[in-house]
Amino acid sequence: MNYYYKNTSIFSKSSIVNLHSKLYYIKMNEKKITDPHDTIFKTSFSDKANAIDLINGTFPKEIVENLKLETLTLDSTTYIDRKLKKYYSDLVYTCKYKNTDILITLLFEHKSYLPEFPHVQLLRYILNIQEHSISNTNKLIFTLPVVFYHGKDTWKKRSFSEYFNIKDESLLKFIPNFDYLVIDLSGYSHDDIKQKITGQLLKILMQIMKYSYNENILNENLEKIFKIGKLYIEEPKGRIFFKKIIRYLYEIDDNLDVDKLMEIVKENDDKAGGVIMSTATKLIQKGKTEKQIEVARRLKLKGVDLQIIADATDLSISEIKKLK
Repeated sequence: MNYYYKNTSIFSKSSIVNLHSKLYYIKMNEKKITDPHDTIFKTSFSDKANAIDLINGTFPKEIVENLKLETLTLDSTTYIDRKLKKYYSDLVYTCKYKNTDILITLLFEHKSYLPEFPHVQLLRYILNIQEHSISNTNKLIFTLPVVFYHGKDTWKKRSFSEYFNIKDESLLKFIPNFDYLVIDLSGYSHDDIKQKITGQLLKILMQIMKYSYNENILNENLEKIFKIGKLYIEEPKGRIFFKKIIRYLYEIDDNLDVDKLMEIVKENDDKAGGVIMSTATKLIQKGKTEKQIEVARRLKLKGVDLQIIADATDLSISEIKKLK
């Protein structure tokens, strides 16, 4: 990918209860190197067919009618700078709109809560694009920014001028005025997604992302969600997709009902010869082991007694000693 910017013991040995509370604290405050939401978003929507499906199902009709989607091409450049990293990650597509070359940028909103001033971040992002375009072509390029949001609350879209306490038309004209599209999954019902999105596997992904911040609802809807793609599980592409989804589920849902998930996978996996079931088992075990090792490493660095770490993580003392 091309980047536009080069740029003393905490625990009482006698208190296992306290130990577990500290383990939970460490887990909840752990800074992950890879965001599972970001990973699944990029791997899914860097696929041209999925991107076209998303555009057809969510963009305004008058825009879709004039896009020549056969020309849609993924651009490896990112225009996310250091200040924007905490807000977004991006996927950039070039496309013909009638006879004009434009950029369609899918901006994945990282936070589960609504940003206070989205136009400020978007303005910075668009400026990054134009600076890059000027330095390379000495021209400006039209950019259609699309925010993909899957947080808890409904996105409240406002014009930039509404954020200013100014009513005077003589001053309002000096405020940068631009619009953006937002795909807010909280505003899509189960039936909306089924009707607007044609790809069965993409329907599953969007359903899971919609409920990703509500573990109870996610667990309740797993069976219904997985049934959508039952016919595709025997296809190679479908099996690869389900492997990614199972890993994604395990990474985002601390209260995932693993037994229920395995039961659903087994029920839908007959045609795939148990491939998904085998993968699910391996991923879950791998995930558990990775978490155990990471927790043990952190506790060891804090000076916690090795036996207490072993009791809490089910790792042997010899394994813990090897951790750095």
